[in-house]
Amino acid sequence: MSNQTVMPLRRRNAKAKDTEGTPRYHVLSLRVSEEEKQEFLELLTTKCSSMSEMMRQALELWKAELDARRPPLSHHGERG
Repeated sequence: MSNQTVMPLRRRNAKAKDTEGTPRYHVLSLRVSEEEKQEFLELLTTKCSSMSEMMRQALELWKAELDARRPPLSHHGERG
């Protein structure tokens, strides 16, 4: 038997909804190392209610960081 963590599965065609009731139709997956997985699970148990919520929060932080690095628009609508 392998040393894998088994996460609960949902019906394949089920639609998830966020706290405001917005349907979520798309599923993304990614590959991580064992170390990354353990770090992820540790953060998950202390900070978030679900893997999906954690990834949504990470995406929002990443977008905010990219926006902060982006040069402001000139008065002509051009960057830099």
